[in-house]
Amino acid sequence: ILSFHFLSSDLRPDSAQCSYRLSGPSGTLQSPNYPKNYPPLADCNWTISVPENYSVRLNFQDFAVDGSEPCEFDRLIVRDGPDCISPILRSLCGSTIPRPIVSSGSRIYVEFTSSQFVQLKGFQADFMQVERSMNSSNTMGPACEDTLVADTGLLSTPNYPKPYPSHTECVWKIITQEDRRIKLEFLDFHLYSDCFLTYVDVYDGLNCSTRILRHCGLIAPKAISSSGSRLLVVFRSSGQNALRGFQAHYYTLPKSTATTGTASRNRSRRWIGDILRTASVLLLTCFF
Repeated sequence: ILSFHFLSSDLRPDSAQCSYRLSGPSGTLQSPNYPKNYPPLADCNWTISVPENYSVRLNFQDFAVDGSEPCEFDRLIVRDGPDCISPILRSLCGSTIPRPIVSSGSRIYVEFTSSQFVQLKGFQADFMQVERSMNSSNTMGPACEDTLVADTGLLSTPNYPKPYPSHTECVWKIITQEDRRIKLEFLDFHLYSDCFLTYVDVYDGLNCSTRILRHCGLIAPKAISSSGSRLLVVFRSSGQNALRGFQAHYYTLPKSTATTGTASRNRSRRWIGDILRTASVLLLTCFF
């Protein structure tokens, strides 16, 4: 039985965002508007799950995505796992129908993004469960990956302050105690100015469901905080105009800090209000 869950769709004049979960022994996925041209600035993903102990086989029936390798513009990325930081199986573009893709486990994550320039018909693909092979699929993991558990630390792009390498993906998982939260401040920030090609993403938690920042360019973003004890930072670069990258500092705070600060501000407002009310009474008394 195929089950289909529509997670979110935020359609705006300048972009198309969508997120889907597909589960069952088989099913179909396709680009937005297929068989008509996909929209500019599309940003869609599919999480595909088959029963445990099986692998996912993805067969493409139609494929027309603008670009050529290394797929700088429109692209379809297939990852061997459940989310946006799983190892890459294939990065696809062009007009040739790709050969079938088989995962090593029971889930794959598919990302489709388009630029603002050229829109084509897109793709249609079928997935199905297949017997799991003893040979794992060939994957491309992140060029740099780290898990940070200290209460404070630094993270930076590869080679910083020299230019970062092209076509790179880096993942940092920041983990602290359950009763603390994480604050991230960018000390230096020099990326290519097109967020479609090169960017840093920050997620509230260790999965890709709650993105709280996507940033590029030459101006550092404001400091950001997690709501809990986990923060995920992902950097991706293209082949365009590599700059020196970024350096960021993180530190942890008690979860109660924000609440304490709010309560303190509320107490201050009440105190000021009491003073103003007292002053008003005194003025009225003197007047009469």
